[in-house]
Amino acid sequence: MTTRRKSRRILVTGGTGYVGTALVPLLAREFPVVVFCQMNFGNAIAGTPSVTFIDGDIRDASALAKAMEGCTDIVHLAGIVTDELVDMNPRHGRPGEHRRADGAVQGG
Repeated sequence: MTTRRKSRRILVTGGTGYVGTALVPLLAREFPVVVFCQMNFGNAIAGTPSVTFIDGDIRDASALAKAMEGCTDIVHLAGIVTDELVDMNPRHGRPGEHRRADGAVQGG
């Protein structure tokens, strides 16, 4: 493993959702991973080695910025939901997605 690869740290928003529960353990085999997610439906991947879980909302710019600290890459999965889920709980919709890009730019 190269030094550059070792120095990567990946932030995954929405990492405990359907896609995240498949992706995060795979990423964690190679890199430290930070999952930033509301975890409203539990956390089926709790205890996965090399993964830090932060319960948070991407609409909270300061919490998202703090979660991004030290991360080199971002995989944005938050808000990838069915229309039925958005209808059940509108806060699972798309209104915070722009913050991830803003925070990434500010974080370097």
